Amino acid sequence: MNKDEAERCIEIAKKAINNSDYHKAIRFLQKSKKLHPTPAADGLIQLCEMNLQHKPASAPSGSKSSDGPYQRKTQQKVETPKKNYTSEEVKLCKDIIRKTNYYDILGVEKKATEAEIKKKYRKLALKFHPDKNNAPKATDAFKKVSTAYMCLSDAKKRDIYDQHGTEDNFRQNYRQYFREEEQYDIFDFFDILNGGPMYNQRVRRRQQPRRHNAQGQENQNGFGQLLPILFVILFMVVANISGNISAGPSYSLTKTNEYKIGVISQTHNVEYFVDSSTYETINENRRQRDSLESTLEEDYFRLKSRECSRKTENRAYYIRQAKYYTENSSRYSTNMKKADSIDLSACGIVQQMKETSQRNRRYNRRAYW
Repeated sequence: MNKDEAERCIEIAKKAINNSDYHKAIRFLQKSKKLHPTPAADGLIQLCEMNLQHKPASAPSGSKSSDGPYQRKTQQKVETPKKNYTSEEVKLCKDIIRKTNYYDILGVEKKATEAEIKKKYRKLALKFHPDKNNAPKATDAFKKVSTAYMCLSDAKKRDIYDQHGTEDNFRQNYRQYFREEEQYDIFDFFDILNGGPMYNQRVRRRQQPRRHNAQGQENQNGFGQLLPILFVILFMVVANISGNISAGPSYSLTKTNEYKIGVISQTHNVEYFVDSSTYETINENRRQRDSLESTLEEDYFRLKSRECSRKTENRAYYIRQAKYYTENSSRYSTNMKKADSIDLSACGIVQQMKETSQRNRRYNRRAYW
């Protein structure tokens, strides 16, 4: 009974909205919520409050006709989503999208330090993230900011960008050096911003780590000019002798021309691929296999954790969008269908790996997290 009465109140509120009588609509929507709370009522209340904020004070509420052209023109107002963004946000998004220079996009000088670039990126990422900025072009602006940061935060790619003007020119000739970087997702960097896991390589070759001291390079202008050439030479050497300097066997989480032999990890049953040489090594040396699988299973766990976070975030986004519309509207149904269609199997994998690790701890077996 309460549900039927609540729906009747919503219908009365819709008619009031069509006649621009938002105060009356809010009264009936609040009554509907007391009888039977629904997302539709919440969404319509937000719509009414938004219209009241933007409605001129002198606008007469009585300029409504129950059976005239004015009602016919305003009949679709119920389907209009809440405009919860400002004209300034729209302008800022357009300004970012219009820019092509990475330094201009982030608003830093060419001599900016790594810390300055990261600080600026964090500020812009929070400003343009789709969850925080509902302007139409916010996602495009966020991608632009992230792409700029992905280049300038990497010393190798930044040197190349400074030398060639764009990454594309270098990629055409030295594409093999960017195979791993192309696995990046723009939300991976936002994970870093929020303290999430670092980027995980799908194809990982365990070599000696190389770190760069950005502060020590700032005052070495002469040496800095030689860095791009030194990097190219270094990459060529690594490409030729990586097999000799590798600290351990290589693997891939996907089958490639190089990594063709499939193997199942012993602890979490993760499928990975190796070349024939590595396959022989891990079959003959148990310690080598344990070391390899320890690394790849940690990588796989982080990979699925990020995927789970992104999918969960996307699902929540569509549910929020659906709440802007009435439950019986086509847009509500479309957004809810999109939310329900998102595959959350990665979250199940993460949970299963956690449970396996917890059991292993109890039995003093290998566990990673």
